[in-house]
Amino acid sequence: MREKGFAQIIVIALIGILIIIIGTIVYIGFRFRTSSHDFAELSNQFPDESLNLAPCDINGDGKCNDADIESLNKAMGTYRGQNDYNPLADLDADGVINDNDRQLHLKLLDQNQKDETANWKTNSNDYNVSYKYPGDWEYKGLSADMGCIPDVGPVGDKNTGFDICGAVSGAGPLSVEDEAAESAGTGEVLNKRNITLDGQEAIQQTVKFKDGTIGIQAFVQYEDKAFGKTLTLDLIGLNPENKYSESDFEKIFNQILSTFKLLD
Repeated sequence: MREKGFAQIIVIALIGILIIIIGTIVYIGFRFRTSSHDFAELSNQFPDESLNLAPCDINGDGKCNDADIESLNKAMGTYRGQNDYNPLADLDADGVINDNDRQLHLKLLDQNQKDETANWKTNSNDYNVSYKYPGDWEYKGLSADMGCIPDVGPVGDKNTGFDICGAVSGAGPLSVEDEAAESAGTGEVLNKRNITLDGQEAIQQTVKFKDGTIGIQAFVQYEDKAFGKTLTLDLIGLNPENKYSESDFEKIFNQILSTFKLLD
């Protein structure tokens, strides 16, 4: 009886091992099929691309910018096998596009910005702040009395570039929201959003001014020790002659903002 019982245990154990082996084979086959499906999806989306894309390039256009955020948001909540599922947005490769992928993407975008601006020039000549600007731009050193004329910009181009305009607020300084509205004046605000500049709350907006010029602005306030008052800064980018495409110039402006620092 004991020998018979022992034999039954051996048989049951062998059956259990066989089930585990079969299950493993089935799982490996499933992973292979889904991986092949993901590759096929990528090949269909980017048939002429080598797929050698930056991880932050969700839409596969060779750039890492707000358009990639929109692509990820469009795929949010989808999972592998669905029509709207985008493998490039599944950054943790778990088969589901969720907030984990969103957070990873923000970190990748920030790293990409830092990588691209690593060899840029630095300007720290205005309002006790510093920022970086493209290596093929030049510092023009124009007087603040001349108004908001680009202080840095492409060589030989006095109209295109980036500048900081400042004003010392009185006893009752306007909020950055009010400053943004006042600066836009009778122009058309095309878009506006809240941002953070070196830890300070700020507002960024794109405005079409009365003369048809389109400018990108960011407004931030901080307590300036030199003045002993609240200083309101208007960081503005101008591209009146369309030297850059709208998306490329916005990218440069945002990269400059990413390097903005308030100095002690």
